[in-house]
Amino acid sequence: MERVSPAIKLFFYAWWDWRFLGLVVFSSVVDISKVPQLSTDSVYVFRKLIRQEVRLLQLESLAI
Repeated sequence: MERVSPAIKLFFYAWWDWRFLGLVVFSSVVDISKVPQLSTDSVYVFRKLIRQEVRLLQLESLAI
């Protein structure tokens, strides 16, 4: 089900307003690239920093 969810999200945004596709793809790529780091590192502080980095990148993409 997790692999179907991004496809449904992309289809929905493309159908609703295609201009949001770049933002959705960028956000998904950032999330997918950072998740392995969260699952392999057990240090709480490092996980918190990665979460903040992901949130910051997503907020920056909204500001563009």
